[in-house]
Amino acid sequence: PLTLIEAKETMTAEAAQQQRDEHYQSLSSITEVLSLPSLFAQQEALHIIAGRADRIQIQQLIKEAASVAITRQRESLLQILIARLTEVDPQTAANIAKEAYENKNYSLLPQVYLHWAKLDIDAAISSANNIKNTYQQSTAAQGVVSAISVDDIQLITEVSKRLGIESSEEQYVSNALVEKASQDPEAAIQEAIIMTPGYERDSALQGIADTWATQNPQQAFSYVERISDNRLRQQLLETVLYRWAELDPQAAYDVLQTLPNAGRTSGITYTVFTYLANENPREALNVI
Repeated sequence: PLTLIEAKETMTAEAAQQQRDEHYQSLSSITEVLSLPSLFAQQEALHIIAGRADRIQIQQLIKEAASVAITRQRESLLQILIARLTEVDPQTAANIAKEAYENKNYSLLPQVYLHWAKLDIDAAISSANNIKNTYQQSTAAQGVVSAISVDDIQLITEVSKRLGIESSEEQYVSNALVEKASQDPEAAIQEAIIMTPGYERDSALQGIADTWATQNPQQAFSYVERISDNRLRQQLLETVLYRWAELDPQAAYDVLQTLPNAGRTSGITYTVFTYLANENPREALNVI
């Protein structure tokens, strides 16, 4: 059981600058890191602290970071620490990520195997194949594949087969691009658009659009709205607005009004109004 930690009183700008000048030598805990006044300083300090810590100390920092109450802040700290632990002791990092997976934190496992594959892809494949839980094994395998450049189709195909991911070459590329979307959605969607037209390209584009819309719906909408292919544009607008409506129905409705009449297909309109009605049925009825 974890006890939620409380940040100390926020450090003054002068004290924070002194800490930076001294390379954060006096800081050793997550609570102390969170007392720094800016997000950049917190992440800078944690990188330095984790860089000089040994395996046991990093695990203690991970335990502390897991107790941070604010989700986005907690995930940001854990990403830094799990990447460092993967460098020091990848199997322990994988074990911690698997335990986190059991507790419904699904983001650490693919991160560990991505970092591990960058360091030693054969060892990462071997470890992923030894995972007994089917869902965890699949998640770890996708993490390994996402470490490979999407341009290296031959390696993606070879590694995917070793991991038991039996798909067509186009499916390998599609899966890799969807994984890439979490890091660079614009680059991923540009690469997907030039794939051979067909199911795999459409699947990749929809997966990328959904990932992008989850992270930044306004940015995803602005990009998709400029796609020249009418069929693709409508298809992806529906995907983006579906996710946006789920996150913020009023904002999705407002942006729907900016589309020309031809862009407001029955599918898009239905999706947005369904979520708007769930949140505020009277407003939805007034609009209609």
